[in-house]
Amino acid sequence: MAYLQNQFAAVSEVPIEELQAALQRLEADETMFTPATYTANGVLHPDHLQSFTEKHLLYLKQFPKMNAEQYLANLRLKIRIR
Repeated sequence: MAYLQNQFAAVSEVPIEELQAALQRLEADETMFTPATYTANGVLHPDHLQSFTEKHLLYLKQFPKMNAEQYLANLRLKIRIR
């Protein structure tokens, strides 16, 4: 059990501005598939579309112990257009 606690304690913290910039670069890259997705929140998004960057920033904020660098690396692999 101590191994798991140490593993999660070693998660690197990346500033939110840096994460946002990285996600925006992915969104701007034409070789990546980054569509806006539906959201039921019509107050924040009157058109009911949430941008790729907003979606993933919200996810990373919900799970603060997640390794953001690894998350971005996996995301790049998943969304690359082949």
